[in-house]
Amino acid sequence: MIKISIISKNFIFLDKSFNSRGEAIEFAAQKLYDAGRITDIQKVVAGVWEREKEFSTYMEGGIAIPHCKVEQVKATTIVIIRNDWELAWADQQERADLIFLLVVVAQKANKVHLKILAELAQAIMDQEWIKGIKTATDPEMVLKQLEKFNNYKIN
Repeated sequence: MIKISIISKNFIFLDKSFNSRGEAIEFAAQKLYDAGRITDIQKVVAGVWEREKEFSTYMEGGIAIPHCKVEQVKATTIVIIRNDWELAWADQQERADLIFLLVVVAQKANKVHLKILAELAQAIMDQEWIKGIKTATDPEMVLKQLEKFNNYKIN
């Protein structure tokens, strides 16, 4: 089970109007920096792009799970962004409007990041779960939807 402390309504952004995946990732990194969860915006963004070079983090159904594990991450966190339109991901065929950005504390990365990615990948297979997130009208509704999968518990 993912600890809900890595997910907060403060990191859920709905109805955004980004024009590129880069804008969305930089926005998320800025929010993480402002909250003290990362120490360097550029290093985190670079870590995400390094990971994207390995292979695309695009998933089916308009979803992407970009992620990185770098030393500049102070607290493992998931940022959820729902954009008003799909953004080109690795190519024009891969287009995502729902982004789960995962940043992981490097020292704890091996076990933590694979477990979180596996749980997210499993969750996004559930079309009703995704529909709940894509139609939520506020961050609280997204948190309630997260509770439905894998026994999430909000503290």
